Amino acid sequence: MLGITVPTPSLRQRRLWHHHCADRRKGYESADDWAALFACVVILFNGCRILRAALNEIMDAAVPGQVQKDIREISCSVPRVVRIEKCRTRKSGLGLCVEIHVEVDGDLTVRRGHEIAHEVSDRLKLSSLSIQHVVVHIEPALVEVAVRAPAPE
Repeated sequence: MLGITVPTPSLRQRRLWHHHCADRRKGYESADDWAALFACVVILFNGCRILRAALNEIMDAAVPGQVQKDIREISCSVPRVVRIEKCRTRKSGLGLCVEIHVEVDGDLTVRRGHEIAHEVSDRLKLSSLSIQHVVVHIEPALVEVAVRAPAPE
């Protein structure tokens, strides 16, 4: 007896419900397509935001201005530093890489300039800024800048 259906009340009710629902949805056939398209756009947008944030974490990316300001303040706190000429900071992995140009009195010896560079590097690495690598370039300060900001002995 294959292929013979026995009409039961529950089967009749299911058929009636199916036709009832199909009649109510008439005119809204494309709404499902538009809703799916909207959901795809939302997923794509959020996926791009997450990917961008993750790439900025693992690639070299510039750091916020406040971090740059903190690095300059820490470097200027070293005795005999006249001013900071340039400061380039990049985020690399979980830490920071800093390249900084420090101006000191041009009449200092090379040895003393080298000691100042090490002191700047050490202070930056010991700070709470998670600095992993520091390159310090020592530059002679302009005469008028050196006169205006004398360094304590």
